[in-house]
Amino acid sequence: MARPAVALIDQQAFEQNIAYLSGLANSAETILVVKADAYGHGVKNLISSFQGRRLAVACAEEAATIFSLGFDGEILLLEGPFEADCIESLAQHNVSYVIHRPEQVSMLVAQNFDGKVWLKIDSGMHRLGLTVEQTKRCIELLDGANIQLEMLMTHFSSADDRRSRSLQEQADAFDRLVNELKLDDLPVSMCNSAALMLHERYHGAAVRPGIALYGANPAPVIKPLSEKLSPVMTLQTEVIAVRDIDVGETVGYGDTWTALRPSKIATLAIGYGDGYPRHAPTGTPVLINQQRAPLVGRVSMDMVTVDVTDIVSVDVCAKVELWGQNLPIEEVAEHVGTISYELCTSLTSRVPRRLV
Repeated sequence: MARPAVALIDQQAFEQNIAYLSGLANSAETILVVKADAYGHGVKNLISSFQGRRLAVACAEEAATIFSLGFDGEILLLEGPFEADCIESLAQHNVSYVIHRPEQVSMLVAQNFDGKVWLKIDSGMHRLGLTVEQTKRCIELLDGANIQLEMLMTHFSSADDRRSRSLQEQADAFDRLVNELKLDDLPVSMCNSAALMLHERYHGAAVRPGIALYGANPAPVIKPLSEKLSPVMTLQTEVIAVRDIDVGETVGYGDTWTALRPSKIATLAIGYGDGYPRHAPTGTPVLINQQRAPLVGRVSMDMVTVDVTDIVSVDVCAKVELWGQNLPIEEVAEHVGTISYELCTSLTSRVPRRLV
């Protein structure tokens, strides 16, 4: 019998989210960000939903995997080429590159690349992106090359905060650079999931939603809009043991939880070896029989324990939802002190992704 931990993937929900976000984008192209194996959901499960869309990934290896599954559209590499081998390996495919340093243009020219590039401008996030002088250098290198400069882009550091001044400051910095270099005729792309949903004036020619495609809320302030998104992943497992313990008895490694009343403890087949966060504290909720039960004790490699004293009829093989359709991943992330992105991308290969 297979171990019961499984991530159920709802492709219909994924397609509904694409449709909803595309509607918000209006005339802007919606580019699907499917890096990190579709944020842990598995690109092979969603490949048929990619057709007819432009995709964005982090690196050549991710693009190659998607092409190997039969995708025949265009893929944008968000970190550009790392080395010449990356360009050569994808030469027969429809790829475009985001450029964040002039050396990448030189690399493409040397490899006789004849496709499209985007120039990524550092407008204030200071992670990746070109300065004014670097942008000028890239344009010089592109002059005379058989490479199309398709788009200018930037990335906001705090698009999920309506009150953040930095977003406006970044937008202004971006506009100043574009005007200084007389690049006003080029289309622009500025929006991730949060910016797409909160800041319509910055939609530009293309938006790049990521986490929202998978039904997770990119920011608490977006709740009314995000309620129209549907979770694509539901992480499930089963109860594999139930036991009664007395007042004063402890549960798990380190004896970190002590029963203050006669308690019923259920052990679940999921742990940090599956990607469930080891630092999930006592009180982190799960759903059993559609009722909430709190984690107690430390998360083990293969198991967690929950207090089911107040839930009637919890037996071995009872289904348990760790996050998903009925328990928002954002709520679990808040308990754990992390973000939904990390939870879904941290699931290991030991957890099968299964289409429903």
